[in-house]
Amino acid sequence: DVNECAERSCENGGIAVDGPGGCACDCPAPWGGAVCDQHANECESNPCSNGGSCVDDLKYYFCDCARGFAGVNCE
Repeated sequence: DVNECAERSCENGGIAVDGPGGCACDCPAPWGGAVCDQHANECESNPCSNGGSCVDDLKYYFCDCARGFAGVNCE
């Protein structure tokens, strides 16, 4: 069995995992891509309710809630 991960370098805290199909990076949120170099946009799923605006930050998102609403997702 050959370790295909010997030459693989994962970025942003990703961990190289050797499997039957080769080496892949297990990426922590919000990172993705082959080597964990692509930042996911958490606002794509529209997590903010009740007219709140989503702001994507480097590691997280937050909701700018409309007047009268509060909570993580303006619920």
